[in-house]
Amino acid sequence: MQHRPSAFSPTSLQQWRVQVEKDLKGVALDTISIRSRDGFQLPPLVQPAPPTARATATHGAIAEAFATHGPWTTAALVVSDDAAQLAALVATAASREASLVWLDTALRDIDLAHALVDLQPLPRIALLRAPSANTAELAPIAHRVKATSNPFPAQLRAQASAAATATAVEAALQSPGALLADATFSAEAGHSEATELALALTAAARWLQAADARGMELEPVAARIELLLGTGRDLFFTLAKFRAARLLISSLFDRAGLTAVPRIHALETLASKTTLAPWTNLIRLSVETSAAIFGGAQSIALRGHDAASGAASPEALRLALNAACILREESHLGVVADPAQGSAALEQLTEQLAQAAWALFQEEQRGAKDGSGLVAKGDAESAPKFAAAVTRRRASIIGVTEFPDLGERAVAPAVAVAGPAAPRRWSQPVEAARSAVEATTPGARPTIALYIGDPSDKLKPRIAFAKGLFATLGFNSTEVRLGSGTAAAAVACLCTSDALLAEQTPAFIEAARSAGASHLFAAGNPGDAAAELKAAGLTDFLNLATGLAPLLQLAAQLPSETP
Repeated sequence: MQHRPSAFSPTSLQQWRVQVEKDLKGVALDTISIRSRDGFQLPPLVQPAPPTARATATHGAIAEAFATHGPWTTAALVVSDDAAQLAALVATAASREASLVWLDTALRDIDLAHALVDLQPLPRIALLRAPSANTAELAPIAHRVKATSNPFPAQLRAQASAAATATAVEAALQSPGALLADATFSAEAGHSEATELALALTAAARWLQAADARGMELEPVAARIELLLGTGRDLFFTLAKFRAARLLISSLFDRAGLTAVPRIHALETLASKTTLAPWTNLIRLSVETSAAIFGGAQSIALRGHDAASGAASPEALRLALNAACILREESHLGVVADPAQGSAALEQLTEQLAQAAWALFQEEQRGAKDGSGLVAKGDAESAPKFAAAVTRRRASIIGVTEFPDLGERAVAPAVAVAGPAAPRRWSQPVEAARSAVEATTPGARPTIALYIGDPSDKLKPRIAFAKGLFATLGFNSTEVRLGSGTAAAAVACLCTSDALLAEQTPAFIEAARSAGASHLFAAGNPGDAAAELKAAGLTDFLNLATGLAPLLQLAAQLPSETP
């Protein structure tokens, strides 16, 4: 049947809003908008508008990069200081036809050449953060090594001296190979998209400034610069970030009179990955891969779903590369140069990110010019936003804060790193809290007594909410009808309607305390009676406003109370 647009009457934006808000049953439309860490809002509907000059420039830059470098390729990101494990991971990447293997290792105590020399086929190898001085031992496999130089992230993280950095830059400019503008450490630290983009621009500008100060031709130097950006947990913001990156680096080169078209690589970051329910990370890396490729990345380097343990297993890396293969060969990602072109929401978001990142970059250029100001700003802003996102459950994490599987075995988390731009994972605070709670009952699962005060079916959503919230910290729930008995447990929670909360709290406190409970919660919103009910003996309330905050406090207290 032929589609006839004329058969449908035109609908105005106001008519659409009225219908949607009716379906939302009075809930404001703005509540279903998504907001980035830079404060940019992605509403559920954006009206089409004629393309702006920036939108046209963005699409032109992405199309030029697509024509220059061709479709995207799959790479592997290998992190290991063990020679045997490193060789096994590289062999896995080779078997899945990864075009490149990024090695994130200091090469200390690793005879890398002998570990890999017999590997057939040997994929191309690139060193992500190892100083170029440490690569002399790679001579036996030099024909497969992609020379790289990347002193800036190390300087920003370790706060190396300016002289040491200048020496590294001098050596890099005089040697062949790619000059990496690496901002992945910013993504790992949970910085905003605009901060990460500004750091990538700062690194690229420092290569050009260093070359210019030495009287070198800038065009050959620009041709060696490659950008490295991290993937993100949100499809739309990650997509817009990579589109903005292409616009920004093109604008920077245009201002310098350069014609080079640098590659932009995406590296899978651990910020969004979990140690609980690690299989769910396969979904996350698939979404992140799609976002980066839709945004115009030339390659995506994957780790594996259990990489939050510090080093992925060969099996996990194989699954990750298989997922990317399916996206490329069956879903045909990468056939279209810029699939986001014409989307009013994504075009607008791309422009907002580009403008914010450029402003941060210019601010840094007026100051230290080495990225240290951006790192300090990112660290100061990301930590509280991470805490708020987790405690208020604004950032839902399947398998951790939503639908936790108490029977799923977790992988051991990697050792935490401190200092500037220290890596953060969204799920880490909750995972640590659950581990602390579970350690209080070795060999058995901790249990909470859930006292049901209102027998009506209307209470079922609240009971499910309370069970899910406590399951986040590893608790099993035992239901007891209020007034019909008790259940022995150190933690108890009253589930009843808000109307009956104040009336039933005294009976709940008496029953729970008689069964040995010392931490007493109530699921619901007490309104003005909160202070009075707490004074009567309630520990705290569980609702959408409090989120996980009361239970994270409980997790901090329980270990000290365990004999």
